[in-house]
Amino acid sequence: MLAPPVYPEKFIVVCKTNKDTAQTAWKITDAAGKIWYQKKEADMKISTEYKDTISLPKGQYQLLVTDKEGDGLEFWANPRAAWDM
Repeated sequence: MLAPPVYPEKFIVVCKTNKDTAQTAWKITDAAGKIWYQKKEADMKISTEYKDTISLPKGQYQLLVTDKEGDGLEFWANPRAAWDM
């Protein structure tokens, strides 16, 4: 089993949306399930690059990316979503 990645307390999440943003959302939660940061489907615009500066105290967190349609970030009909941290 691989160890989880370790990030600095302050970092940038870069997300470039595809041509149908009404499907994709993301959130960062802590071990207790508290949401620290999130982008809902309604927050995202089509074909837009977002650079969110995240600042978290030391701890364990989860980045959860969801897609209502189940076709993921890189689907042939909705191409070119991208993520970077």
